[in-house]
Parts: sequence; C-alpha cells; structure tokens
Amino acid sequence: MLKIPEYKGGPLVQGGAYLDDPLFWPMHLGSCLRGEDAQRAAFGADWDAAMELYRALSAEHA
Repeated sequence: MLKIPEYKGGPLVQGGAYLDDPLFWPMHLGSCLRGEDAQRAAFGADWDAAMELYRALSAEHA
C-alpha cells in the first residue's frame, strides 16, 4: 500500500498502469456528464465496459 504523509483519506494503490487504458478516462470523468448519450459523444467509448472497469477499480479487494 502506498503511504503519503498527512493523507488520511484511505488506502492508496499504484494505479498508473490504468492511465493508458482507453476506458479509464470515460470512467473517471464520466460522472461530469449527464446521461450515457453525452458520455458516448464525449468519449466514444463503450460505457458498459467503462462501468465494468469502474467496478473493478472500486472493489474492496482491489
């Protein structure tokens, strides 16, 4: 587990490898857009696949 002095928000993990995944940014920024049509228009990604990535990244065991 990555430790950052003075950070009390919870456990951190190295996730830099996910930055190259084309689904990372729609998943990360998608909550800023209202509705799947806007998300698809902005990112052109498969929103269902992006949500699968979100569930994998936010799982307790990950």
